[in-house]
Amino acid sequence: GVAFRGHDETLISDNRGNFLTLLELLGDYNEQVASVILENAPKNAAYSSHRIQKELLSIIAERVHNRIREDIDPIDGYKLFNVENICKLANTYYPMDFTEQEKLHLKIQLELFKLHVKNDTVVQDVSTISELCRELSRIGNATHYPLVDRVIRLVITLPISSASTKRAFSAMKIIKNRMQNKMGDDILSNSLIVYIERDIVRSLDINLIIDDFDSIKDRRAQFKMPNID
Repeated sequence: GVAFRGHDETLISDNRGNFLTLLELLGDYNEQVASVILENAPKNAAYSSHRIQKELLSIIAERVHNRIREDIDPIDGYKLFNVENICKLANTYYPMDFTEQEKLHLKIQLELFKLHVKNDTVVQDVSTISELCRELSRIGNATHYPLVDRVIRLVITLPISSASTKRAFSAMKIIKNRMQNKMGDDILSNSLIVYIERDIVRSLDINLIIDDFDSIKDRRAQFKMPNID
């Protein structure tokens, strides 16, 4: 639960942060890993700087956000659209934005919306949550399914880490402590979402995270194996 970065990441520091400490621990258990990390890594491709740590944290946090939102994602003809999970999402992350009665009505509206989608070619063609929000507003369906529209707008505009306020404040005591009291908003927000939704993080495919990291920009090191036909 402690943030990746350390207060002082020099070799003689006692507080290098979790990221470098875990790398060192991995090296202690695997000689091959130890031979290519930290002080043994190429000087121009160590991939352990503050910037790299922030990139990795951002990638993981974005993956978590996508996993949470996927039940309402219209991609592939609403293949992942799941009424029960969307209701659970609203209750978990946006409990103050719906009354108890609205939570009951939300399930009904979601079921009706799911039936409506099958006969609406315009709504069927959207591929992102943002596009879905715009189309609902444009064709007037936002007034027919106001609670569905509200969930969509909350998912788009309100970060999960700030939506689940109670859990966020509890986690902040762990993430932002006396040894880690200087953090920018982005790294704090990403640290919170990764810590709060650690069960989702554990289920993420490490290879997809590596692919995301590699695709951000050209890297000196090779992260993908070439395709051999």
